[in-house]
Amino acid sequence: INRIASAVATSGHAIANSLWLAFVGATLIVALAVVLGYGRARARSRVRMFFDPTLILLFAVPSTVVGIGIIGLWNRDGVMGQVYSSQWIIVVAYIARFAPVAALMLAAGVRQISTSSEHAAEVAGASWTRTFGGIILPQLRTSLVATWVVSFIFCFGELGATILVAPPGESTLPVRVYTLIANTPSSEVASLALMQVGITLVPLLLLTVFLPKKGTRKPA
Repeated sequence: INRIASAVATSGHAIANSLWLAFVGATLIVALAVVLGYGRARARSRVRMFFDPTLILLFAVPSTVVGIGIIGLWNRDGVMGQVYSSQWIIVVAYIARFAPVAALMLAAGVRQISTSSEHAAEVAGASWTRTFGGIILPQLRTSLVATWVVSFIFCFGELGATILVAPPGESTLPVRVYTLIANTPSSEVASLALMQVGITLVPLLLLTVFLPKKGTRKPA
């Protein structure tokens, strides 16, 4: 316990950064992915033939390649340069890495929703945004929560792109562990690694506890 407390004291900034950036990254990823997933699920068959392979290919791109691409795209003057020099560039890396797989997860959820309710709303004169917010999103609640948890875990453990794009003075827990391996006592590194595993288990446990189980019904 003393070693863990000491590790937290020396790496508290990196831990807080990881939690905050993973939370923001997962939220933005889900916000983008729910639109992409809906488009994939409701697209015509010809479009679907290219949608899934494209998303899978994007997710399969090595994290170091993604990091180099982000540097080349964002390292310039103006607004993009301001983002590049801040911790928000880490969030950009998270979105680039994990939005494709999140879109595939949410597309699977959208496909389970019947289109009849959407057609009924369209006949009643409801706009697409009202239909999407009032009909689709409530039925996607379970998929949204599950996708957010998976995205948070991915973001929290991301290393390859983060270590390339993180600005000076900014670090996350995986980057901190990586930089401490060579010249730090193994006990401190082990404590941080154990803490990282424990933090990733928390949302998984909450997911299993609070999500409704199949076959259970709320009392009338």
